[in-house]
Amino acid sequence: MKDTSVAAGQHVAGVAKDELHKVGSETKQQAKDLYRQTQGELADQAAAQQKRVASGIRTLGDELGSMAEKSDTQGVASDLAHQAASRAAGIADWLDQRDPGALLNEVKGYARRSPGMFIAIAAVAGVVAGRLTRSVIAEAKDSPDTDSNGTGTPAAPPTGVGTPLAAEYPQYTENRNE
Repeated sequence: MKDTSVAAGQHVAGVAKDELHKVGSETKQQAKDLYRQTQGELADQAAAQQKRVASGIRTLGDELGSMAEKSDTQGVASDLAHQAASRAAGIADWLDQRDPGALLNEVKGYARRSPGMFIAIAAVAGVVAGRLTRSVIAEAKDSPDTDSNGTGTPAAPPTGVGTPLAAEYPQYTENRNE
């Protein structure tokens, strides 16, 4: 009886070990599949973003070219606009011809070859992005506030004598002395 119980216990342990190994292998395979799937989705998203950037740069170049063409006088500014339009088109084409991985490798290579220039370009890009962000925020703040029903009329602030809001919005403050 004891020998049978030991043999049965060893059999159960062996089966459990085999099942655990199978579950571990399956989990490992599923993790690899999930990693590949995530990698593919990220690559697709990066490619889509890269195409959007290229399209935006191409549109900017087209606008600059159009401005330069419509200029009444041809001078330094129109020449600069033509050059900027041409370079924007070249950059857009360059972006379109590369996949995100190759683009990243080229940027890394450039950063290794010319670290000073890379840092300078990154700083200028940061300043430009910051200024664009500030101007967008300023435009949003300058736009008139609307009430909750979206009619375009300013929402009346809370009123009350002696409150900071009363001093800030005298047109909405009730005259309580009358």
